[in-house]
Amino acid sequence: MSAWDLPAKRVPCVLTDKGNTARVLITGFIGGEPDSYANPPRQLSLEVTLWKPGT
Repeated sequence: MSAWDLPAKRVPCVLTDKGNTARVLITGFIGGEPDSYANPPRQLSLEVTLWKPGT
């Protein structure tokens, strides 16, 4: 499975509730059926880099 609502290899950045910035690389999907909204992936495979304010 290489894509779902958010395709693999996308790199969103998010701001955490602690004020940190996280760069999240979606490396793949686990479970489910390709191109199926009725049977979506059960898990995402991720690589995360975290930056804390002032560092």
